[in-house]
Amino acid sequence: MDQTPAAQADASIETAQTDDGPVIVLSDANKRSISITGIFVLLCLAALYFAANILIPIALALLLSMLFSPVVRYGARVGIPAPLTAAVTVVLTLAVIIAGIYGLSGSAQEWVEKVPRNFYRIEDLMRSMKEPIEKIKVATERVESVTEIDGKQPVKVRVERPGVAEQVLTGTPSIIASIGIVVMLLYFLLASGDTFVRKAVELVPALKDKKRVVEILRSMQADISYYLISLTLLNLSMGLVVGLVSWSIDLPNPVLWGVVVSVLSFAPFAGSAVISLILSFVGLLSFSDLYLALTPLATYLVVMFITNNLIVPHLLGQRLALNPVAIFVSIIFWGWLWGVIGALLAVPLLAAFKIICDRIDSMQPVAEFLSP
Repeated sequence: MDQTPAAQADASIETAQTDDGPVIVLSDANKRSISITGIFVLLCLAALYFAANILIPIALALLLSMLFSPVVRYGARVGIPAPLTAAVTVVLTLAVIIAGIYGLSGSAQEWVEKVPRNFYRIEDLMRSMKEPIEKIKVATERVESVTEIDGKQPVKVRVERPGVAEQVLTGTPSIIASIGIVVMLLYFLLASGDTFVRKAVELVPALKDKKRVVEILRSMQADISYYLISLTLLNLSMGLVVGLVSWSIDLPNPVLWGVVVSVLSFAPFAGSAVISLILSFVGLLSFSDLYLALTPLATYLVVMFITNNLIVPHLLGQRLALNPVAIFVSIIFWGWLWGVIGALLAVPLLAAFKIICDRIDSMQPVAEFLSP
């Protein structure tokens, strides 16, 4: 039976049999569609890259609004206006961040300068794990004798650099503008409450569809908020445990290392590697005992293993879990586009995208692909 033109258009993808096996044969319409889609994707990548100074603050503000939205909803239930709750939340969050930067900037700057100057101690400690090699010792002594000038040590020149707090708070206009965008947009998103939900419902004509849209939007908001809150609490808990162990063994600046673990844990693979490297260096520079020096690193590895294998599956469940391959690719992709900030935002953005795909019928295959 002859096919209608519409049926022929629907059957534009056909298969053909060759000596090497079946192959897919694309029609001219499909080829044009693939070409247009490829151009559209390239244009989107270019827009994401060149508009990073605008898109990064917007993305950060959206994620923070999802994180703090339960606070605003709770305030509304007890009779506190949303604008007031939003203002207090934003001010407190900004105060905590600024206080943390000021409080930890001195210690961070000290360690940044300390590690290069004392790297030889790490080499000496690691060398003690092996059998003494006399040739290396003799070669080191010869190098030291060559660097001496008439028995006098060369004059050391130290260039003082501004601390981390000064670099951030008195930084370039783009940094100040980005912080301002995040703060103002976060306030307006929190203060608006359910305004965007109501506007989205008004665009739907049928009453039955309105209820469905409300359910979908509410569910997406709840899932994204739950995921972000859970992820933040887990990372803070990991940082707290590492900080307490560091304090118990008298590791200098334990609060700094707890904050480093909490922040970098948002990037699972790259962040874990950087955390392990930092804790190793700090421990080896602070203690002569190898076992004591590796205690912070061992603590972090144990806590990370327990969190990823026991707590996360139970807390998030299968529906909110993410494919490790998708996480790794997301970190590489966003890190390439937006640098360190992109790598830290990669997992929250991926989780939010998966939750949205779960609620849209046509995008559920994408959500299934992102699932473990």
